[in-house]
This record gives sequence, structure tokens and C-alpha cells, in this order.
Amino acid sequence: MSDLDALANWVTPLLARLSPAAQKQLARKIATGLRQAQAKRMAAQKDPDGQAWQARKNTQRRPVRAGRIKAQAHNSQGPRQGPLFAKLRQASHLKTSVSGGNAEVGFNRTDSRIARIHQYGLEGHVTPHGPRHIYAVRRLIGIADDDRKMVEDLLIEHLKT
Repeated sequence: MSDLDALANWVTPLLARLSPAAQKQLARKIATGLRQAQAKRMAAQKDPDGQAWQARKNTQRRPVRAGRIKAQAHNSQGPRQGPLFAKLRQASHLKTSVSGGNAEVGFNRTDSRIARIHQYGLEGHVTPHGPRHIYAVRRLIGIADDDRKMVEDLLIEHLKT
């Protein structure tokens, strides 16, 4: 039995005592906390177990042309690459959903394709109608030990009030 199942077994009788409105309020707090934790982990580029993601490959494909303008646009290491999934970790893309006493954190329909490819290390197009590439496994969504502790703390805090 996993820790998450043990937590669910411990929580179920306690949640049954709450009104539906209180259950929904607690689920919203938990979903928001989990979304923030997932976004922080994505910004740190780490798996839920704490391992660092595989680094992004260099995307420069063409040699830099000679000339002052082109030389200023490209430095010696190629174009500047930002962090992975800078937009996917925003709240507008990383969505929370609460129905009844259930809380979900995930991506909307269009973003879920990108997230699924990286979550499981699948093959996908680099650019639309472009070459295909097998991406490294980068676990975007998952439950870490800190997340379990946060859920327990939110539950206890909610039951105290």
C-alpha cells in the first residue's frame, strides 16, 4: 500500500463528517497548494523525487552568417535558451479542477499533448510538420513527500477551524 493510499484511508472518514461546501473549500485549497508546488518544481527543473531533468539540447541548427547585425544577434554559444516549460507552469496553463470533494491538477487540452510527451518520454514533432524527436523523460506532474506533508497540514488546519 502506497503512502498516498494510506493517507486516503486515513482522510476518508474525516472528510465524510464535513459538509459538501466545506469539502469543496478544502479541495480547492489542496489543489491550489499542489499547483504551486508543481510550478516551483518545474521552475527548478526537477522530478518529484528530486532528480534534475536532463538538459535541453542546443537548438542552433544553422551556422551564424558573417556581418555585424547577425553577429550581435547570436553570441558564440548560439541563441539564448530560457528555462524549460516557462509558460506551462503558469496558472493559465497548469489548471486546477474541483468537483465535490475531488481536486485535480493538470493541463488544459492543448497543453496536455506537450506535457504528456515530456512526462513519459514519447516521440513528438520538434516544430509543426517538422522532424520528429524522442524526448527525454521529464516528470512534470507528480506527488512528492513534501506534497503529502502539505496536504496533511492543510487537512489538519481545516479540521481545526
